[in-house]
Amino acid sequence: MTDTESIVMIYDYQEGGDAKPSAYYLKFAFDEAGIIDLEPMINVYEELVQKEPERDQMPLGPFESLNFLNQFAFKVCEKSDGALVSLLSVQDYNFVMEEADSGATLFQKFVEKGNQIQNLDHRSKSGILGKLFH
Repeated sequence: MTDTESIVMIYDYQEGGDAKPSAYYLKFAFDEAGIIDLEPMINVYEELVQKEPERDQMPLGPFESLNFLNQFAFKVCEKSDGALVSLLSVQDYNFVMEEADSGATLFQKFVEKGNQIQNLDHRSKSGILGKLFH
């Protein structure tokens, strides 16, 4: 994974039925440069969940709870050495899209609207001493 400042992840909740339980699924993940490569995220999923995802493409999941999805998002952020990850529901994503006034500020609005999880290790590596000792 490449270094990045902020990662945005869009998730959706899918009601279960007779065949499978309700769960959260990751629909999209992107940073300032574009879509994040799926393979490293699948590796994080397998490491965290201890099994393969339902599919080897988006949407990625299932995640049994929002808390579990948060753990996954933070782990992806750590592995990419990101400063933070911002999780948005599909509904919040659509709201931002409707309210957006320009494409230039759209990414920042996604970051601000979502549930932000900070990677505190990123801050320690970005200073002069952090760069010397990492």
